[in-house]
Amino acid sequence: MTKKHDYDLVLVEWYDASGGHDMGWRSMEDVQKTRPALGRSVGWLVNTSKREGIRYVVICPHTIGTKNMEGDGEIAIPKSWVKSITKLQSVDTSEDNENKS
Repeated sequence: MTKKHDYDLVLVEWYDASGGHDMGWRSMEDVQKTRPALGRSVGWLVNTSKREGIRYVVICPHTIGTKNMEGDGEIAIPKSWVKSITKLQSVDTSEDNENKS
């Protein structure tokens, strides 16, 4: 398969803030049990950078075009929140590929 661009497809597992959940008033003992949520996002790894002292990764799940590529749905995740980044294999699902069997 020929890559259409230079970005890697990745699965990012990352911690996010959580709490409240519309549960109403609870004992402080129950409140202390609150833990961060574990999020999972898939997209093209567009950038790893540092700005204003914060290291972060940017992934973009939706892309179109090859020469003048455009994207949408991007998310910047602080690296300190990232649990893991796993490189995935993209699959060519074009009709040309299907006719090669």
